[in-house]
Order: sequence, then C-alpha cells, then structure tokens
Amino acid sequence: MFPTMVELIYDTKLSILVSQIIMDYQLYPILCISLFAVITWLVLKHLIICFVSNSIYLSFEDKIQFFWNDSTPEKKTLQVNSIARITGGSLTTQQAPWSQTAIETSRKLTVNNSGAPSRVIHYDVFINHRGTDVKNTLADTLYEILKFAGVRGFLDREELGRGEALSHTITDAISTASVHIAILSRRYCESSWCLDELCQMLDSGALVIPVYFDVTPDDCESIDSGPFAEAFRKHYAQGRIDKEILQRWKEALKRVTLRPGKRLDDYNGRHGLLAMEVVAEVLKEVNKVTLEEAKFPVGLTQKVEDLCTLIHFHKTSTRAATIVGIIGIAGIGKTTLAKALYNRLHRDYKAACFLSNMRESVKNKGLQAMQTLLLKDLLHVDWNVRSPSEGKELLRKRLNVVEDILIALDDVGQHEQLADLLDLNALHPNAVILVTTRDRGVLQRFRGCLEYEVKRLEATEAEKLFCLHAFGKEKADEDLQDLVVKLVGMCHGVPMLLEQCGERLYGKDKRSYWEFQLAKLSKQLESHAEDVQTEGGNTEQEGFYTYEIC
Repeated sequence: MFPTMVELIYDTKLSILVSQIIMDYQLYPILCISLFAVITWLVLKHLIICFVSNSIYLSFEDKIQFFWNDSTPEKKTLQVNSIARITGGSLTTQQAPWSQTAIETSRKLTVNNSGAPSRVIHYDVFINHRGTDVKNTLADTLYEILKFAGVRGFLDREELGRGEALSHTITDAISTASVHIAILSRRYCESSWCLDELCQMLDSGALVIPVYFDVTPDDCESIDSGPFAEAFRKHYAQGRIDKEILQRWKEALKRVTLRPGKRLDDYNGRHGLLAMEVVAEVLKEVNKVTLEEAKFPVGLTQKVEDLCTLIHFHKTSTRAATIVGIIGIAGIGKTTLAKALYNRLHRDYKAACFLSNMRESVKNKGLQAMQTLLLKDLLHVDWNVRSPSEGKELLRKRLNVVEDILIALDDVGQHEQLADLLDLNALHPNAVILVTTRDRGVLQRFRGCLEYEVKRLEATEAEKLFCLHAFGKEKADEDLQDLVVKLVGMCHGVPMLLEQCGERLYGKDKRSYWEFQLAKLSKQLESHAEDVQTEGGNTEQEGFYTYEIC
C-alpha cells in the first residue's frame, strides 16, 4: 500500500541524474522550471498513493469525520440540513454526522442511490411506543389483533438502529398510515426517537389515538414535575439536542392529550381488554371507505336529509333496530340514494358493510358468499360459510354483540335473501339496516320496517340533470332547447334514462344530429313507457329501465 524504499531511492537518483545533466550542459536556466515540475509531480504522486491506499481501509465513520473536520461552519450547516431533510428528522451542528444516525442514514442513501428506488409500503396503522416498556405486552397484542382483523400495522420489532433522526422506513410508515397509536409509558420520553415520531404523527393530519400506559394525561401536561421530568433533564444535560427541539417535544406531549384516548387504569390494568377497545377505534376509522356517488347529485341532498330525519326519529322513539326500505322502479336512483346515505352515516358506526347488487350476486355466487362478506366486514372474521343455514346461524349469534352496525343491502330480489341474512331479534337496537328493492313485498314480513319510496324527478330537476350530462352545464343552448324539452319529457323523470341519453349526446352540437337521435330514441322510450302505469307497488318492469341507450 505504501511506497517502498526502493521506489524512493530510485526516484531520488533520478532527480540527481537529471540535475547533473543540466549543470554539465549549462541548461539550468532553461530547464529549472521543468525540473521543479517533475519533482513536484513525484511528490504529489506519492501523497496521492498514500492517501487513497489508506482511505480504502478507513472506516465509514472516519471518512465522514474527515470531511466534517475539514468543513467550514457554513458547510457543516448545509450538510446537517441535507441529512435532516432527507431523513425527515431533526439534527443540529452539535451532533457530529459521524454519529450512528448519520452513519446509518448515509449507508441507506448509498444503497438507495446505487440501485432501483425502494418501494414504499402502505400501512393502515402505525404503533408508536417505547420498546422497553410495552413492546412485548400491549404493543405486540395490538399488532397481533390488528393483523388478525386484516389491518396492516407497523411495529418496529428490529429497533432499526435507534438514532436521533427518523429512517425512511419509519417516515414512510407514518406518512401512509391513516391511524396512529401513541402508547405513552413511563420511559417514553427517554427516547428521542419516540418523541420525533410523535411530532410527525401529530403533523400528518391522520387520526392519533393516545394510550396511557401507567401514566396519565396530566403527566403529559406537567412535564417538569411528573414521571417525564427526569428524561427531559437528561436531554438538557447532555446538550446534544437543541432547546427548540426539546420545546417542540413538550408541545407535542401537550397536544396529544387533546385527542380522545384510552387509559390502562380504566380497564383495571387488563391489557387485553384495553387492546380490544383500541382496535375497535382503529377499525372504525380504517373501514371508513367512501362509496362512489353520483357525478351530478341533482335532487339527492334533500332525499338524504329526509332519510336521516326518519332514521333519527325511529331510533329515539323505539328500542328496536331500524330497517329502512328504499323502494322504487329500476333506474329511479335507489342505489344512488343508498350510497349517499351510507357515506353520510357510516362514520358514526363501529362496523359498516355495503353489499351491492344482491340480486345478481346471490344468483352467481350463492347466498353463503354474501353471508361470508357480512361476517368479514362487520366482525373481521375470515369465515368460509359452507351453506346458507350455517351462515344464518353464525350471523344470528354474532351480530348481536356489535352495538353500532350499519348494513346496506342493495337490490334485494326475494324476501328469503333478507331473512337469511338478518334476524331482527338478534340485532342490537342501535343497528341500522338499509334495503333497496323494486318489490315492496320483500319488506312486508318485517314488522316496523320504514318504507321510503323514491319519486321521479320534477321537470326542472330532470332537465338540469340531463343538461349536466349532455352539455356539462345546467342549461342548454337556445337552438337546442326545444329538443331538450321533448327528450326530457320522454324520460319520465327517471334519472338513469336522463343520464344515458345525456351521455349519448354529449359533445354533439349539430341540430340535425339531435333530430335524428330524438326520432330514434322516441320509439324506444315510448314503447317501454306503456309498461309503467303507476309509481310504487310491485314494480318489476326490468326491461324498461335497464336497457342501454344505443
């Protein structure tokens, strides 16, 4: 690695020989500069060889320290800011970048930059905790229950080389999770890692659930005198962390107490019961999937308000589960209304499920497939139901343990389908069941069932809905207004027909084309209109409202 003695002697003799030749031939004035350049080059060559040879064997830490010591204060600040920005953590110039945090971060950056970009894994829940206090008790219990319920949780089992800044894995987990659980224990504040995570969790905008494990919310507010006081005194004494960061941690502890949380003391120290309650809150948030609603919800808002009022009145005046039957002809907007109502209500319930297109699903997959979905969505049990009778018994026994459930069954075709899915006597009084159907007879055997009939759109609403689909605006151009009025009248206030006709004519502005389509559509619409004589009743005219406009 180092230059040998022979090499040094050889280089020295070469220099003497060159000098003698220059003196003998009196070329000294001419070649002085050249000689100086050669000698300088030889010296630099040896220095470079020495430095490179040794640098290969320098430790990763020594290399960082070398560049750090050789940097000006301005460069040091720039390096610190770069590391902190990349990791998402907090670092100061007092913390030498050859500390474990910077070393681990630099290694990760080297690997990531030399290979393909790392894939970000999306998590549902992030569990923030102090490993020495709760990793093998409450944290692990929470993780396993969530896993069993089909929820992807992040639990730092490997400790990931604890440091002062957050790694990419931790940062990605916090940013993707929709729920954060902060388990606050007695040694929680000893870890700057835990406190940095807490700050990021609160700043993420996602739900944060504080869990007080052998501490209280008052301890988080009275930091200077409570169980966290000693940990902060050590942070101050070590002087490795800026006072601004320490103050930020204190504010985060106070902020988290403003969130609704759980206390171990309220469950008489029973970890399992506390974990189940926390998981129930998590599932309530994780399962809040908003269904796709109508592109143009004309006349929908008032109908949702009417149904909400109806449900509230029933729940406050009776002690039985609420069943609402949404009735109407095909294409009238029953499913659209049910989805909007479900989106409005489901955040208020611990468990919710929407089963779409029951008529076709039961026909193609069997009733037991629908029963399996109910068990999975409401109870988070992956149970393979083998027969409708088995599924009916499982649902009867298990649904009554869930206090607040919301179930929507869309397009139920037969009473037996409803009876095999729901046992009214087994449902909790707070349960709400939404059923959409074309046949009023499906609901007649359920006593106390509330019926809501979806009416056709009024002329002004029908024209508005059609124009939004045909023109992207609420009013038609004057030269097409008369044709719009005729076409809207042929649709008889049925939203699905208005939408289909509007989509068919979207972007077409020539009157001749509209006249041709009007003549073509009028024959189709009028021929089927004769099949519908009344609104309500047993409306089974499937052919009229389910065909595609072509």
